[in-house]
Amino acid sequence: MVAGGLQKICYLKKGGYDLYMYKELPLFPLQNMLFPDGVLPLRIFEPRYLSMVSDCLKNETPFVVVLIRRGKEVGGVSRLYEVGTSTKIEDFHTLEDGLLGISCRGVSRVHINDYWTQDDGLVKGRVELFEEEMPLTVNDEHLPMIEFYRAVIQDENATTYREGLIEDWNNLQWLSYRIAEILPITPLSKQGLLEMTTEQRVEELRAVMQANNLI
Repeated sequence: MVAGGLQKICYLKKGGYDLYMYKELPLFPLQNMLFPDGVLPLRIFEPRYLSMVSDCLKNETPFVVVLIRRGKEVGGVSRLYEVGTSTKIEDFHTLEDGLLGISCRGVSRVHINDYWTQDDGLVKGRVELFEEEMPLTVNDEHLPMIEFYRAVIQDENATTYREGLIEDWNNLQWLSYRIAEILPITPLSKQGLLEMTTEQRVEELRAVMQANNLI
């Protein structure tokens, strides 16, 4: 057993971050979602999440961002989706309003087998990593998708997004996640993309982009 009574199941080093994965992790239910390697700023004010952030920073442990199926972010959560993203806190700071701000990065997809609410209101889940896919390389057929993505992130309003980007242009999985996170589609549609294999995700993205004359 390790810190917090959680059982360590593996050690993962990805994107320059050392991350311990556990069988049980705190869940952060949101009305939006996070893809692996994506950046998510969060404004923390509820006591349950202040305590969670403190524990994660102290023990260098992750939490899981997961889309709400039914319910609200503040207060009790009725139902969550079964697939989320393990998330590492990269930085924290005090916001202008005095609240805690944290900058997080998605690491890996996890399957949430079960979850429950603790007495303090924090939701915990029993999770397991997705089996890693074989790496797929970007090739010429993906160039229109790359051109679309590059054009979007070069916009003057995307400066903060670009600054948080860890580039991996030859990695098709990385490219598919990046395009999925910027497309103007519903969180439910993005959840579906998160759950797909890389090949399925690329084909779905291509279809959506062609249908909307984006490529």
